Amino acid sequence: MLFTGPRGEPITRALLSSEWKAARQAAGAPEGLRIHDLRHHAARLTARMPGITTKELMARIGHASPRAALIYQHATEQRNREVAAYLDEAIPEP
Repeated sequence: MLFTGPRGEPITRALLSSEWKAARQAAGAPEGLRIHDLRHHAARLTARMPGITTKELMARIGHASPRAALIYQHATEQRNREVAAYLDEAIPEP
């Protein structure tokens, strides 16, 4: 096992929950924050990295299908502006 309890035993849901609650409180994070929310946030940040491919994103977040990984590749206003600026430069005016 990669992670174990204080005496080397398998981690139970109750132990994980109490440890997460303590860590969340120590960090001053909101009460409703879940461990999965951290994973989702990291995946969204990774998907926004310039030049990252779907295959790289899949490997990073552990998804086996492109469909699952594409969920995190949301278009952002900033990225839309960058694409528009690129097109303005790439397409000559008549």
